[in-house]
Amino acid sequence: MEAAANLPSPLPRELAEPTRLPLGSLLLRDGFLTVQQFEQALTAKDATGHRLGEIVVGQGWVAAATIAVLLAEQHGLEYVDLAKTEVELDVAGLLPEKYARRYEALPLRFVADDVVLVAVADPTNVVASDDLRLALGLNVRLAVAAGPDLTTAIDRSYRTALAVGSPRRSSMKTLPRSRTSAAAPPRARRRSTSSTRSSRVRSTSRRPTSISSRRRSRSSCAPASTASCAG
Repeated sequence: MEAAANLPSPLPRELAEPTRLPLGSLLLRDGFLTVQQFEQALTAKDATGHRLGEIVVGQGWVAAATIAVLLAEQHGLEYVDLAKTEVELDVAGLLPEKYARRYEALPLRFVADDVVLVAVADPTNVVASDDLRLALGLNVRLAVAAGPDLTTAIDRSYRTALAVGSPRRSSMKTLPRSRTSAAAPPRARRRSTSSTRSSRVRSTSRRPTSISSRRRSRSSCAPASTASCAG
């Protein structure tokens, strides 16, 4: 008990964890924003509710990639340049497209047997991180990417996956047509058979008429005029 009493009390939460500089401070520190621009961005943030990064990028003051680099630094995460990073399509396909667009997230590759590296635009969205783990059924390691680059990568990845799977679907659709075309010759044979039968019936119906006409011509030749009929 005495040894336990001599142990130091735990540090307050805000001191136990390393302090993170706000994004605005990072932008001012590195000279990406002037004080006047920063104040204007804060005013717009309070008025619209948009994130600071979105505002300064929308104003054209800071590049989206710069915001991603600073967010990665702020949260101790990796920054990925999706223009230079290969996305493994089979890994990206683990996350349905609707979730990728909803959370602005794209699985890139496995970094361990049960850990997937996922690029996100907003690492502060804790709810999205938890939902990604549930949707993937795997542990997730986040990396930060520029928002526009991430949107382009999501479009390209799922469009490519759709194009790769399209021949398989098209062949399945054309299969019933080939069966239908293969069944066409028997129908043609049935039509030809029915037409042959009908022609036989017509020819048979014409025969009695010719026989009766011959009988009438023979009966007209009486014994008295046999010579004239023979001649």
